[in-house]
Amino acid sequence: MKRLLAAQDAPETVRKLTLRLVATPLMAGLVAILLLIAGAIFAYRIDQISHAEKLRQANVHAQILANGIAAPLASGDVRTLHEYLDALHADPQIMAVAAYDAAGRFIAGYAVPPVKLPPRGELARPLTSARDLISTAAIKQGGSRLGTIYLHTSLDSWPRRATRYLGLGIIVLMAALLIATLGASYASLHEAHSRLQTEIANREQAEEALRQSQKMEALGQLTGGVAHDFNNLLMIASGSLDLMDRTDDPDKLDKLRAGIRHAVERGARLTQQLLSFSRSSPLKTEVVDLAERIHGMEALLDRLTTSGIELDIDLAPDLWPVEVDPSELEVALLNIAINARDAMPDGGPVRIVARNLPGEADRVCIAITDAGEGISPEMLDRIFDPFFTTTAAAALDPDAGARAERDAGGGGDGPASHPACGG
Repeated sequence: MKRLLAAQDAPETVRKLTLRLVATPLMAGLVAILLLIAGAIFAYRIDQISHAEKLRQANVHAQILANGIAAPLASGDVRTLHEYLDALHADPQIMAVAAYDAAGRFIAGYAVPPVKLPPRGELARPLTSARDLISTAAIKQGGSRLGTIYLHTSLDSWPRRATRYLGLGIIVLMAALLIATLGASYASLHEAHSRLQTEIANREQAEEALRQSQKMEALGQLTGGVAHDFNNLLMIASGSLDLMDRTDDPDKLDKLRAGIRHAVERGARLTQQLLSFSRSSPLKTEVVDLAERIHGMEALLDRLTTSGIELDIDLAPDLWPVEVDPSELEVALLNIAINARDAMPDGGPVRIVARNLPGEADRVCIAITDAGEGISPEMLDRIFDPFFTTTAAAALDPDAGARAERDAGGGGDGPASHPACGG
């Protein structure tokens, strides 16, 4: 298994090593130098091929001349032979040309100084030098050899050949410079990319540390929130028990027992929510009758109001059912009502209003208003932050209001009251 993993990692290692080599300016410079060397070799090879082609053309030219002057030479027409050879003066590359008889004696021809004609005409292998090509051909007619033709042509000089290949050299040089520039640019880009990856990794580590810190802070707030909620439920149960000791009215006793039972059920739901929070399980939404659910909490809300607090519940008669987590909805209403009571130490009205909001996305608006001091403007943007509170102890889930609104198909812009809710 280890060998298989090593074999799989080998191509990746080679790829990374190749990228690292290519990403260095030294490698780019080396590629540019190799390109220049390849260009020089190519130019040299082209020159050799051109030289060989020139030699072949010279041999062919000499053979054509031999065939062209065979008839005048056979008939002894020296004048025509001179005219034929003198016409070659028009070709600047022909430095010397001459016709010799079968015994090797000179008959006709010319030479451009400083080139000199050989004293005797003999067949020989083609001779080449840096600037000259010398070729000979036999003059024949009817199978008999009449003489020899001598042809001396010049090749292009080195300056002319250098000029010829200057364009190629410039192109190769520009390509080499381009490769070197691209290599340096790629190296810089690769280095910047590496720095960016390092910064991203460092930022991810910092964000992870921040998340851990926020989790620890949330855990501390959660502990206080649990105590706060259970204290509210115990206060309801304790207050109801005290009232039961002071009355014998069966109806009142039944309402007080119902309130205690509701508080116990809320405690059970609170424990369930705490477990759900620890497991990060999703909310359990269901379609509920909002009016029935709020009226069912009326006895529980009455227990929370102290002297001087007036509770007013105003629900639209045709209130739509909503899809929401019932427990989260009750937690939100309960906590907001408690906060409203705490915001009015001298008493005042607490009004719960619910209205339908028709539109592209039908919603139901619930508004809870009081006459308290309110929240400072700089804190309004944070009221839906998880575990945020303006009091010493937070509820189990102060974010429940926003979550309940989202589950009910909401998505409001903030805490501002809506005219349709009576705000």
